[in-house]
Amino acid sequence: MTQNNWYLLTGAPSTGKTTAFDRVHELFKDLMVINERMGYMGYPTIVTMSELARQLLQQEPHPELGSQEFEEVLARMQVMSEQRLVDQIPFESYVVLVDRTLLDVYAYSIVNGLDSPISFDDLRSWMQRYDHVFVFGVKNSVYFKDGVRGEDEDRQRIEDEIIATCEALKIPFTLLEGHISKRHEPLAMHVRKDIDTIFMGSSTQQRNIQVQREDLTQTMMKKIMAAQQEKPVPLEGTMAHGPSTD
Repeated sequence: MTQNNWYLLTGAPSTGKTTAFDRVHELFKDLMVINERMGYMGYPTIVTMSELARQLLQQEPHPELGSQEFEEVLARMQVMSEQRLVDQIPFESYVVLVDRTLLDVYAYSIVNGLDSPISFDDLRSWMQRYDHVFVFGVKNSVYFKDGVRGEDEDRQRIEDEIIATCEALKIPFTLLEGHISKRHEPLAMHVRKDIDTIFMGSSTQQRNIQVQREDLTQTMMKKIMAAQQEKPVPLEGTMAHGPSTD
């Protein structure tokens, strides 16, 4: 799997994803995307994609939560949003954090007895851009029904299906079951590692450019010196600058 610096935050409702997003945002706020040019110039830049289900429910009218139409519309929104991001940014200088993706649409469809809008094979291809999945666990969390994905209060079934799908897809994942206030720490460690790698790559690139410039300078100097050595030297006693006027 190619190193893309993409991370997925997923899990049942009320398991700390939003809190983790906020903590990571605070830790790396200076690197959060402000200007797209930052990434193109080689600076490590963090991009976050918030949960699209919330955006869909804020639209009027919107499909009924938990319905087949809801999952189908949500899947289309997710595909368009992520593809737009893929088309806009260079992978090597960006770290991307996504709050739910097509993996969630697939898992929720199964839990709710619906036909998934995306096939397992298509999901496998889609998930190849993600380096790691962070599953926020039900353990040590308290459920608050907020109107988003709250139609199924059996959160453990959702978590189990997400994990089973990750295992079937052979995607690296981490189940986060610690205190809600600490669940951002493993994610932050991955992000920090990627940022350091990007910085090192940028420094290496700058060093390579400097070496190329130095090599070019040395090459040009050698050519100039060689040309001077090849220039005919006047014999002793000859008039190199024309006859004397004496």
